[in-house]
Amino acid sequence: MSEVDVNKLKDPFVWLEPVGDCDAEEKPFGFENPLRAFYEDIAPPLVEKPKAPRTPLAPIRTTTWDPSQGMKGAKYPTFVPLPLPGTTPVTAAQARVPRGKSGKNTMVNVIVDVSGSMGATAASWKGYTFGRWEVARICTAIMIKQCLLGDDAFAIYEFESYPNVLWKGPSYQHQDCIDYITSYDMGRNYSGRSFGYLPFYPRGGTNIPSGLRECIRGMEGQGIDKAVTIVITDMWDQNGDYIFNAAMSDAGRGDGKSCDEVLRAYGPTFYIAIADYNSKAMGEKGMAELSRKLNEVHGKNINPPPGLFEAIDSTNASSAISLGGGMAKMAQMTK
Repeated sequence: MSEVDVNKLKDPFVWLEPVGDCDAEEKPFGFENPLRAFYEDIAPPLVEKPKAPRTPLAPIRTTTWDPSQGMKGAKYPTFVPLPLPGTTPVTAAQARVPRGKSGKNTMVNVIVDVSGSMGATAASWKGYTFGRWEVARICTAIMIKQCLLGDDAFAIYEFESYPNVLWKGPSYQHQDCIDYITSYDMGRNYSGRSFGYLPFYPRGGTNIPSGLRECIRGMEGQGIDKAVTIVITDMWDQNGDYIFNAAMSDAGRGDGKSCDEVLRAYGPTFYIAIADYNSKAMGEKGMAELSRKLNEVHGKNINPPPGLFEAIDSTNASSAISLGGGMAKMAQMTK
């Protein structure tokens, strides 16, 4: 792993890497879409159904209806003619109860490193190989599936040298996003997505603070009661300094608060570092150091630990299963 020379960079959080050609070697795919087949194979046992919905629906109004109104605005519209002659039918509209004892607005954010190094091979499944960026797509799809079952909103962000909103939140278009993020077809229109790159396609450098700030901007003014935030990156060091300094960078709101402080006020915030299996011992040490430093800053023992390491074994699917299962469990922490 390369070291960052802060003396040669204006911004010490930006690490420039060459962009690899992820399509240089044609994959001998037998499936029409191996990425989606991989997801559909490993997702079912990883996704857990919640015990009860956390954002229930409740009737909020009954209004006089006429044909010009249509059914717009009612999530579950009910056309109920009154039994008395000469009276007007009504529609009962149901909508999410945003606050209070009936439910809360909850969401999950995922912020993914899409720097050039994310093109490295990370998994093998039924004879096919997948890069880190593709494993991140599969695991994010698993997380969104968990959000669907938990009735949580979600948002997806990317960062390289600059941030990008991949899927604006808070969104409840779970299946639409799963179809998009597991697809190689850039010709389909998924709710106005930009098709400059495939989701998480590796490019550019590594600027973690930019992704954190973009996520913070995305939640402002949205009435979110609780949010879980998950950051995935392959840029880390054995002392935990790189990600820690990024987490402590200014949130850009003018109040002097750090990105981690703002995000953690919404709910659990996790930083997942990934690297090849040979880096396991060093990576686990680095993320343990990150957790220790964040504990010191916040003056408490954060549990589960905010810094996690996933050692990537590119010879099988175990790492993808482990990472996907971990993200599904994190998504359940909106309760």
